[in-house]
Amino acid sequence: MKPWSTLALVLGLTGASLAAGAVREEALVRVNDHVVTRAELEQHIRMAQPEVPKHSLEAPPLGYERLETEMKKRALRALVRRRVLLDAAREQYVMDEQYEVVLDAFAEEQLRKFEARIGSRLKARVKLSEMGLTAAQYRKLQVDNALVSQLLWEKVYSDISIAPAEVRQYYVAHRDEFQVPAVLAYRQILFAVVEPADVPQMQTRAAAVLREIEGGAGFALMADRYSADRDAYPGGLHEVKLPEDNLDWRPQAVEGLEVGQISAVRQVTGGYAIVKFERLTSGRVLTFTEAQARIEQDLLARRRMDAEEAYAERLEGKALVDYYPAAKDLGL
Repeated sequence: MKPWSTLALVLGLTGASLAAGAVREEALVRVNDHVVTRAELEQHIRMAQPEVPKHSLEAPPLGYERLETEMKKRALRALVRRRVLLDAAREQYVMDEQYEVVLDAFAEEQLRKFEARIGSRLKARVKLSEMGLTAAQYRKLQVDNALVSQLLWEKVYSDISIAPAEVRQYYVAHRDEFQVPAVLAYRQILFAVVEPADVPQMQTRAAAVLREIEGGAGFALMADRYSADRDAYPGGLHEVKLPEDNLDWRPQAVEGLEVGQISAVRQVTGGYAIVKFERLTSGRVLTFTEAQARIEQDLLARRRMDAEEAYAERLEGKALVDYYPAAKDLGL
């Protein structure tokens, strides 16, 4: 199977009627023989962007109602585009029994990978249920994604390339994009103090950990074992970008330390800590050799996206797309 297309990834799990009885929901638009319903639209929005309580955000410039309408409008356009591509893919690949077997195996593999990412089959089923999907629907969506990806690869991506001269020209014209800031890195093992009564215990624990480090124990390993913030900072590693106008600035954590030095147990905000000044990297501009692969990938992605958009627009122009009155609420 060819690499996933940008559009297939962006739209993700959005192609089909997803819930039992969806066809009885309010119809928004007919795309060839498929009707996109309000339920399908709302589910796509939930899956693409988890809901954030309004009270936790500053009011957007356009206002919530207008912003929500614009979001729904874009989501509906994405669903229409997705259906047009899927219909073209199914017309292109008239599938025999062997093809169906291959796709079914692919979809099952994707489901197993999803379960592994979530942690277990039971947790995955719960997650799918929250998304309004059954395992069978998830597998079907993987098949649809694979078909769209294959279509785009053959009809759009396969003929697109970036010439070496284009990469060089972009680097010369956009050198500021490849500026790497000065970075200071340190490792910290934090012993959090919640109550004043915890102080003696934390001081004793910190002193014991310091003795282990001085005895040869790896700092990063000890941070993963003992630091109160180890989940946020694996290996205790903190990386700080130095301000361009003050490269001599140092965070409080490394005060008095030189690169490579380890502090004594010191009091910090929230408790006590042991700190190792890991490294100090000067700011610089990436060389062309260092930036070449990134530039080529970015230019290729942009060119593919533009070509994909043009191809999808041509398909949509030939498709039967009919917006129902309910879609007028979204400005379509």
